[in-house]
Amino acid sequence: MERDANFRTKVEFCELNKLIKKKICENRYQKYLTIMKQAAATGKLKRARSSLVENKKRIIELRKSDGSLTTETRRIDHIVQEFYTKLYGGEADCTFVTRKSDEPFLQIIDSEIRNAIQSMKNGKAPGIDGLTGEMLKLGKELLVTPLKSLFNNIIKYQQIPEDFAFSKTILLPKKGNPDDIRNCRPIPLLPTVTKYFSEVLCKRLQQQIEQKQDVEQAGFRPGKSTIDQIHVLTMLIEKTREYNLPLYLLFVDYEKAFDSVEHASLWRSLESASVHPSIISTLQEIQSKSTTTTFVHERQIPIQTRRGVRQGDCISPLLFNAALQLVFDELDWQNKGVNVDGKKLSHLRFADDIVLISHSFNQIKKMLKELEVRSAIVGLRLNASKTKLMSNRELKSAIVVRGEKVESVNEFIYLGRCVKMSEGTEADIRGNTKQGWKVFF
Repeated sequence: MERDANFRTKVEFCELNKLIKKKICENRYQKYLTIMKQAAATGKLKRARSSLVENKKRIIELRKSDGSLTTETRRIDHIVQEFYTKLYGGEADCTFVTRKSDEPFLQIIDSEIRNAIQSMKNGKAPGIDGLTGEMLKLGKELLVTPLKSLFNNIIKYQQIPEDFAFSKTILLPKKGNPDDIRNCRPIPLLPTVTKYFSEVLCKRLQQQIEQKQDVEQAGFRPGKSTIDQIHVLTMLIEKTREYNLPLYLLFVDYEKAFDSVEHASLWRSLESASVHPSIISTLQEIQSKSTTTTFVHERQIPIQTRRGVRQGDCISPLLFNAALQLVFDELDWQNKGVNVDGKKLSHLRFADDIVLISHSFNQIKKMLKELEVRSAIVGLRLNASKTKLMSNRELKSAIVVRGEKVESVNEFIYLGRCVKMSEGTEADIRGNTKQGWKVFF
């Protein structure tokens, strides 16, 4: 009798197991069907593809300082905390004192709040408040007055709510070695109300910072795009080939550029752009109290941020461009570079993607050294391993950055486009077509 009972139990268990698996398959099918129907109705294929991907990239192992790999959760957490504490660390900036202004600060008005709420894209991950842009859009008219009062008081008294300076950060693996912590991109998830405040300030600062930018900078500027820089570089290569002129292109890479820029340089750049002292002081207050919590394996790792700008914050590209402009303002390159329509073109910029341009090897070598020295003043450090030199002439010597030789290459992926000194081939066309399809799939 006991054997029969055990047998029936096993049979029932097997049948139940089959039923559960069947229901799981049916549930998955219905989920996929719903997602595909939504994609067909909205045309948003990229979002559908993202929703269907089940195996998200996760940090499962990291390389320690001695070069060995570890998969232990505790050690991975320690590596992450140690790296980002060092990256964002430093003393709180007390060296910059905001000047006084006799001009009153123009109060934030209702339309600025409405525009900030409406401009927020849907589908963005919320911060610690758990509020999404879609939620707050539903109550837009009710929120305008209290948000306007809050934002104006923050700027008037330079006192921020505790949550304004707090974010939770997720780490996204970039291309390159996945077990190297340096190949992770930290993305802070900010409270939605903080994003609205940044959007209002961003609109106010944009015109003032825009006026200080050089024509060589095309990153995060209205009316400019990567196409402009790619076109200039392509035409330059074609013309030097046509007239048999020497050309040296040095593609400069910074180590963690957005995370490394010193805060003092941000405030100096804003002051030079004639930004109102009240806004500068408010941004100083936010940055001085800025903290983040990094999530690795569901464990919270607290990190103080004393340098850098927050990726994902709409005001960060403006602040970074302004600080980088300080670097190039100190470089005497008016007579360096190549001649284009009677003017010298020494470089191209797209945010932190920089290309130095010259007809002379010795000149471009000197330009890189000058850029390295000036960049260090604002906290930016050249990444020798990712900085590349390309030329249509044979190189007889090498460029060295902090004891490491800069690699010479025949082609380089610049702003998503393969750039090479030789003429384009069918392979280039296929590569560009493949990249284009990635936008949709």
